[in-house]
Amino acid sequence: MFLEADDRDAASEFAVREKRQQRRLLWDERGRWFKSPHGLRTFGQWLVHCLLEGVCGYFERYLLPLLWALVIIAVCGLAYAAGNGVERAAMKGGPAMAEDAVTLGEGLYFSAVTFTTLGYGDFRPKPGIWRLVAGAEAFAGAFLISVFVVTLAHRYVVR
Repeated sequence: MFLEADDRDAASEFAVREKRQQRRLLWDERGRWFKSPHGLRTFGQWLVHCLLEGVCGYFERYLLPLLWALVIIAVCGLAYAAGNGVERAAMKGGPAMAEDAVTLGEGLYFSAVTFTTLGYGDFRPKPGIWRLVAGAEAFAGAFLISVFVVTLAHRYVVR
């Protein structure tokens, strides 16, 4: 109905409202989630609905994944700088790099490079928990970049 009238914004808003109502109905069944296999499936469906609404607005809000990306890059960059979780990598045949703490700018730079999975090699996470943080950030980056592309395609593909 909305698409025939070429009112894509109204169709998008209606689709989001419909999905939110489905999520609310799944929440109403929470008393039976862990009592049967059907309840576990309902719990899984509710989790997927929460993830889809929070990350990309059910593939209708293409700026939402970009906002999440900026938040993750900023939080991880601050953590790398505050916790001194990044070290400069020594270049082959070059002098050893100073062991100074990384600056906020370097932490944000390393975070952006890790999030986009570029991995230039000029910085690397320190052993321990920082490698886990960098790996999780890279996974989140690959996930959010793909969600952004799918959301953008879903928004602008002619139906």
